[in-house]
Amino acid sequence: MSTLFKAISRLKQHQFVNDELYHPSNVQITISTPTGEQSVIGFIKKRSATIIVDLGDLKIECATTHRFISHNTEVCACDLTIGDLIQTSTGHQSVKNLLNGSSDADVYDIEIDHPAHVYYTADGVLHHNTSMCAALSMVLHTHGLQTLIIVPSSDLVTQTVNEFRARLVNHPVTIGEYSGSQKDIDHPIVVATWQSLQNVPQYMSYFNAVIVDEAHGTKATVIRELINNHGRHISHRYGFTGTFPKSETDQYNLKLSIGRIVREVPAAWLIEQGYLSEIMIQPVETDDEDPELPDYAAERAYLTRHDARSAALAKYIQELRATYGNTMVLVNTQSLAQGREIASLIPDSVYLDGSHSSELRQEQYQQYADRDDVIVIASAGIASTGISIDRIFCLVLLDTGKSFVKCIQAVGRGLRKKGDKNKIFVVDAYSKLKYAKKHFKDRKKYYAEAQYPTTSTKKLKY
Repeated sequence: MSTLFKAISRLKQHQFVNDELYHPSNVQITISTPTGEQSVIGFIKKRSATIIVDLGDLKIECATTHRFISHNTEVCACDLTIGDLIQTSTGHQSVKNLLNGSSDADVYDIEIDHPAHVYYTADGVLHHNTSMCAALSMVLHTHGLQTLIIVPSSDLVTQTVNEFRARLVNHPVTIGEYSGSQKDIDHPIVVATWQSLQNVPQYMSYFNAVIVDEAHGTKATVIRELINNHGRHISHRYGFTGTFPKSETDQYNLKLSIGRIVREVPAAWLIEQGYLSEIMIQPVETDDEDPELPDYAAERAYLTRHDARSAALAKYIQELRATYGNTMVLVNTQSLAQGREIASLIPDSVYLDGSHSSELRQEQYQQYADRDDVIVIASAGIASTGISIDRIFCLVLLDTGKSFVKCIQAVGRGLRKKGDKNKIFVVDAYSKLKYAKKHFKDRKKYYAEAQYPTTSTKKLKY
C-alpha cells in the first residue's frame, strides 16, 4: 500500500498530508472485491499506533482500528485474539500471534467504489474501510467544515457518538452531543436529535455541513425547517436511509432538503453477499371473533384491550424464545397498553417505551449480547429505526400497520449480523379482522419488493 501511495505522489506531484482524503483525477486503479474489480477513488494517509497480525506465512502491520472480515462480520484489529479467523480470497486463516507495532507510524488506506467498502489486497486478505457517516464527517473536517449529524432519537445519539469515537480514535477530532441529556455543541463534529435542535434552531448557523441519518425522516416539517430555513447557508448536505419513501411528495421533500440519490444498495444484495443476516418472515394471523366494528379506530381499540388475545400472543412469544432464543417484540405506538399487558404475562420479560430513560433502554438492549433467553417488548417508536441491537434471533412485529417506512425499518432491527447470529426469524402477527388483514396485505407487498422470503400463514387460535 505504501508503494502505491509513493507512486501516486510521484505521478500527481502530490504531497500527502495526514488525514487528508485525496481524490486524484485521471487515475484508473482497480482492486479486487468479493463482487469483482472496483475502482479506487480516494487515498488517505494517517498517523496511528499499529499492530502486527501474524497469520503464519503472512504478517500484516496495520492501524489498531483497522477492520478485517471474519465470517462476514467486521472485526477491529485491536479486538482480535489468537485463534480468530480472518477472511481471505481462499478461505479463512487463523491468527497465530499478535504483536505490538509502531506507536506512531504512517498507515495508508484507500476509498473504493464498493457499497460494503470491502476489498482484497495483494496478499488476498479481505479488509473493510470504515463506516460511511464517520468517514464522510472526517473528510468534511479535513476541509475545515464543522459537521452536524442529525439522528431521530437520543438512543441513536449515544450509539452514533460511541461508534464515531471508536472509529476515529486515532484522529485529532472530538465529537459532541446535543440531545435531551447532553448540550455539548462546541466540537468539529456534533451528533444531535432534531427534537433538541427545534428548540434552538439558531444553532444551525454554526455548521457548514449536515448529514441526516435515517434521512427518510426529512419529510417531517421540523427537519425541513431546520435544514431549508435555519440551515439554508449549508451547501454540503448528505443523507443515509434504508427506506427511501414511496410517496412522491415525500420523495420531493427529501430531495429538496438534501439532494438527489447518489447510490442505492438493496438489502437483498447485502444479504446475498453475506453482509446482512438471512431472513425468513412468518405471517401469524390471530383468529379473533369479529364483533362488526364500525371503523379502524374501533378495531384497534378492541384488539389492544383483548385480554384473551394478549394471553395467546404471550404464550406464543415464549414458544418462539424456546425455539430461537433472544426475541424482540415491537408494538405499535398506539398499542402500548397491549405491550405492557403481554410483558406482564411473560416472566423475566422487559417492557420499554419512550417514558424510560435512554440509559435504561441501552442497558436492556445490551442483554442481547450477553444472553440467549432475552425477551424485550418495546414501542416501535423507540426501537424500530436505526437502533443497533446485537443478537436478535427472533423479531415479532405486532399489528405493525401499513406504513412502508415503519414496516421495513422494523424488519431492519433483525438484519444486523453479530458473532453467532447470521439468521433472523421474523413473525408478522396481525388479526384476521378487516383493517388488520388489509394492512398485512400491504406489508406483504413490501416484503416481496424487498425480496424477503415469506412462509405460508400460521393461524393462531385461542
